[in-house]
Amino acid sequence: MHVKNIIKLLIIVLLITACSTSSEVSKTTQKINETPNKDFKPVAETLVKNLEKPTDLFYIDKNTFLVAQTKGDILLYKNNKLVETFLDISSEVKVESELGLLSILLVPSSSSNSTLFIYYGTAKPDTFTALDSFQVKNNKVDLESRQNIFKLPQPYKNHNGGELQLDENGDLYLSTGDGGDGGDPENRAQNLNNYWGKILKFNIANKDYLALKKLDPQILAYGLRNPWRYTIDYKSNKLIISDVGQNELEEVNVIDFDPEIKINQKEIYNFGWRCFEGKNEFSPQDCTADQELVEPVFTFSHDEGCSITGGDVYRGNIKDLDSKYLFTDFCNGDLYSLDLTNNKVNKFFETESAISNLSTGLNQDQILFFDYGKGQLVAIKQAP
Repeated sequence: MHVKNIIKLLIIVLLITACSTSSEVSKTTQKINETPNKDFKPVAETLVKNLEKPTDLFYIDKNTFLVAQTKGDILLYKNNKLVETFLDISSEVKVESELGLLSILLVPSSSSNSTLFIYYGTAKPDTFTALDSFQVKNNKVDLESRQNIFKLPQPYKNHNGGELQLDENGDLYLSTGDGGDGGDPENRAQNLNNYWGKILKFNIANKDYLALKKLDPQILAYGLRNPWRYTIDYKSNKLIISDVGQNELEEVNVIDFDPEIKINQKEIYNFGWRCFEGKNEFSPQDCTADQELVEPVFTFSHDEGCSITGGDVYRGNIKDLDSKYLFTDFCNGDLYSLDLTNNKVNKFFETESAISNLSTGLNQDQILFFDYGKGQLVAIKQAP
């Protein structure tokens, strides 16, 4: 049996999809172009080995980066060599189903100090996903500075979302899943009175990360199933969300993004889950005729994959990929580019990896991914 098919059979769906559309949508998916790029001849190069189920990658500078692992530790690398364990809270992290250490973000406050944000599943006393902060002084995490910013109960231990992002104004964003099980049984994602199945914004007063305490977020978007990875692309002013589907479809959603706009309830984006899965009706009675739903720009069926992993917009020297949104699928390991001007998708590389994270690095000019099963950080480069 082919490795990809084995992965499909054994996979524990880590990640993401959601749904979005208006009430009169056709049951279609878009075609993926598999014609090779004209000028780009990609090759894979393994940069780091011996990782344990890596989930998130954060670049501090061109040569220095952090790796988050599911079990609850963060490793510091320089020039692709392990320097030290940056933080280890594995005794506090619940690793079960899709829970674990899900996302990290480091925000500099001075030349020597910064704030580390982590999003993870709690081990006890009850199952939550938690957003905590630590102060980092002279590249050392101050454990005594820890603050819990936000907690969300997780009734079913799957569909936890898990992406932390920062906008240009220094405010924080977090994606959350619908609370889990299958089919969003309590219809949490459509309920604006909770924080499941949402993109949340945390306004940081005066951008004072040292004074952070618990924060009540605003809801920027809802109607999401499991937005494991999303990105804010500052150059195009787009928020791009890859949302993991239920039984049939994976989807990519794109909305205009302006951090200056004040969020009010009438302007919150609704991506439609569980009323729709991608462009297909799932439980349409859960949305009313007067609701304006955002339709995905691209969907693909479970004949192609089964758990989309979002990436970033690439802005580097590879012309065929420049200004395109890169994404992959945890089940099939293929890499895709989405042209944001016409929503056409091209497959540009095939792997046999279960990819948990796809990144374009510090300056959006690299193509990097984690092979979750093999525990590797891999770069895709132009062949010599």
